[in-house]
Amino acid sequence: MASQYPKNVVTKKGLALISECIATNKQLVFTKVIVGDGDLPPNQDVSTMLNAISPKMELPITKAQNEGNGQFLVRATISNSKLDIGFFPKEVALFAKAEGGTEILYAYTNGGDKVGFVPDKSIPIESEIYNVRTIIGAVTNVKAEIKDETFVTVLDLREAFTDDTSSTDDADIESNSLLASLGARVSYVKKYVKKAISDAFKSDDFDDNVIRAIGKKTFEGLGVQARFSNANSWFICFGPLFFGLIIQGGTTPRPENNAAIANFGITFGNTDYIVIPVGVIDANDSKWSLTVNVLKDYKSANSCMFRTSDSIAPACYYLAAGRSNI
Repeated sequence: MASQYPKNVVTKKGLALISECIATNKQLVFTKVIVGDGDLPPNQDVSTMLNAISPKMELPITKAQNEGNGQFLVRATISNSKLDIGFFPKEVALFAKAEGGTEILYAYTNGGDKVGFVPDKSIPIESEIYNVRTIIGAVTNVKAEIKDETFVTVLDLREAFTDDTSSTDDADIESNSLLASLGARVSYVKKYVKKAISDAFKSDDFDDNVIRAIGKKTFEGLGVQARFSNANSWFICFGPLFFGLIIQGGTTPRPENNAAIANFGITFGNTDYIVIPVGVIDANDSKWSLTVNVLKDYKSANSCMFRTSDSIAPACYYLAAGRSNI
């Protein structure tokens, strides 16, 4: 059955801690949540308790939120993934301290026979969320210690992504983000991305921004390279994901001694590439039947020589395809 707990009671030491934090302007720090299987003795004055009766587990705190009107929420999560012996989590004990001070039992509740059983790790269960709401009075400087290894619950994420996102100020995000202490920076990422997308859609050159972002963040990461700034020697290398395919092209200088050389913009991995040259002549050229062929014995990874039918013509356009070293 689902566990049910009465409203927690702030201990006398907890009330004294509230007064201390108000008087000294120290930060009130919630440090941990302990669950146990102890039975509350008859006529026990909870306000005088110093610890859980029979502590069994410390629960990771996943969220801390000042709900206003002197109320504060500490969210903790119970999981049996490392639990060797099952138990009934009757007790829920919230601990706190003043900044730099000693930890004390701040608030306590006991569900008695109205709590469900938590089996050992041999019977996996879904994690259960404990929303511990307590009184902080007039204290305004409050936080909870959230350890670096603490996981983020689905509920935390859902709430983070439904928070108001009107503010995108970094300082505001750092001080007020519900998940900043987790290191996940979910709220920050959400706000940043939302603003970036909004700004991009408002931009007149949205398409260019998208292509530029893809080129920098995606293609480069896949090893894709390209250069089209030089019309006489351009290339695109598609990277390892596309088997190192290179496609490049350009023009040769005017031939000398029946030979024109194409100097590639990027080096092939070997000489197995295919190159297709096309002779280029002027409209007033008197020789209309000028031809060009590949000199296969003069192919290298970074250049190729073409044989031309005339000693000084024609120059060549070429297209080459092959593979890089991958």
